[in-house]
Amino acid sequence: MLRIYCPVCNGLLRLEDGQREAVCVNCGTRVAVPQGYTEAESSYLFAAEAMQRRDFEGAYQTYTEILSAHPEQAEAHFKRALALYEIEYQEIGEGRRRLVCHQAGKANFLGNADVKQALELSEGTQKELYEKQAAEIHALQKQVSAHA
Repeated sequence: MLRIYCPVCNGLLRLEDGQREAVCVNCGTRVAVPQGYTEAESSYLFAAEAMQRRDFEGAYQTYTEILSAHPEQAEAHFKRALALYEIEYQEIGEGRRRLVCHQAGKANFLGNADVKQALELSEGTQKELYEKQAAEIHALQKQVSAHA
């Protein structure tokens, strides 16, 4: 059985194998199931939607669930750290975004176990992106602590 989440209310939709559409029991939204959609993809989408809603705790819990089933997922480790520090990129217009860390006072982001694990498990371009993003977050933390 495959699980996906409603894009409107995040209610869990249970689908039998081969079913192409489901109706959310919470809000009635009809959800088409993409070809080859997996439960892991559903969990990543649910976590991403939680982050968008600033439900950092929900995202953290979802990434924890992903990691309990797939501990080698570098992306889940890194994004769980983002959820822990309540980090988001806010649109400020004209395609520009700014980094916001709602928990800038927490311990050093670069020292976080999930960040370290993500860097250890990733390679190539993905590792470079994680390193760059971690450095930006660390710089923001230093800036905030200097003003505190």
